[in-house]
Amino acid sequence: MLDKARNKNNQLSLALHSACNAITRAYRSTLGQFDITYPQYLVLLALWHQDSVSVKELSTQTLLDSSTLTPLLKRLETKELITRSRRCDDERVRVICLTHKGRELERSASDIPINIRRRIGLSATDEAELQQYCERIIGRLTDEN
Repeated sequence: MLDKARNKNNQLSLALHSACNAITRAYRSTLGQFDITYPQYLVLLALWHQDSVSVKELSTQTLLDSSTLTPLLKRLETKELITRSRRCDDERVRVICLTHKGRELERSASDIPINIRRRIGLSATDEAELQQYCERIIGRLTDEN
């Protein structure tokens, strides 16, 4: 039994990691036409859902830490998709806002999730269940830290 548990083909972590990599590659090929990376897309998705948020709020929404977000946000600002400013009442807080160009990109990229879902080929029910399992895993493992 122990040998079976050590077999890489029976490791949940490998399956999840491989599936995540495959999905990221699928997004990468699509996002190339918009000149954005998958992590940049995650940030834009969060901003399309709720604009004008702090870096801390963005970190919570995307599960990206600030050391990852800071250079990523600088690149998005260079591409003129977002602006970074300081909050008037608290200079320590950086606020991230979409630019007009960033909002326009939402319209241009609106078919991406549908196309990826189609490529994955899960039913709506299976997709919802998988998302719930993933959120449960994240919640349980995040609670441990």
